[in-house]
Amino acid sequence: MNRKLRHDAEKAAYTAINAVMPEGAVRRALLGKRFPGRVFLIAAGKAAPRMALEASCRTYIALKTGDMARTKRLLQSRYAHVEADEGGYLRIYDIVPSQEVVRFLYENEIVTGEIKSAKINLEEYYIDLMREKEGR
Repeated sequence: MNRKLRHDAEKAAYTAINAVMPEGAVRRALLGKRFPGRVFLIAAGKAAPRMALEASCRTYIALKTGDMARTKRLLQSRYAHVEADEGGYLRIYDIVPSQEVVRFLYENEIVTGEIKSAKINLEEYYIDLMREKEGR
């Protein structure tokens, strides 16, 4: 029970912190917006670098296991943004070290077959935002 309580508390804390970060405000502001032609992002202030980074790319952890359906359910119980991609990987967009993900899966008797960190490009970022808005 203590482990479950700690897990729930960590998830709530991560979610709360991510909700007030400047890049979250940029994500929410851009959600569902379409911009024809070239787009330039101009920002100023202390939060500008983080906001620009969020608008330009997102880092994620991609992984494969022997039981992807169970792995997805398990990861979604711990992390806020987990999804499957076209290449058969599960992506975790939460800011978390890959070692923590592997340890979490191992503790739940799931062996990680492949894991990598990557960044999506600006085009994929906006496509993802449009999908989220449309509920896909």
